[in-house]
Amino acid sequence: MSATPDGGGSLMNWKKPFSAKTKSVAAYTPFEQLEGDPVDGAAVVEFPSMELAKAWFNSPAYRAIMHHRPQGAHYIGLLMEGGPPQVELRMPHTKTRKPRSA
Repeated sequence: MSATPDGGGSLMNWKKPFSAKTKSVAAYTPFEQLEGDPVDGAAVVEFPSMELAKAWFNSPAYRAIMHHRPQGAHYIGLLMEGGPPQVELRMPHTKTRKPRSA
């Protein structure tokens, strides 16, 4: 992959300590965005646990290059548990929210 804008090395170095434990499900393939603020690309990386995903995000290797992300693209980052939860457990934070005005 290309070097960082300041010539500091590969943007893929952030993943090296975790490569054996992660799976790239999809990365920057063609996509159709249906809603929300526009993003430039999308990547889905599977981690074996939420704890390992947080460890990656907080790792010195990723922290050292993360400031390049907003310079190169419009993006959001999120972590989410995999698999479908029971219906009553879906989006619990919305159960007490007032409906939005149209």
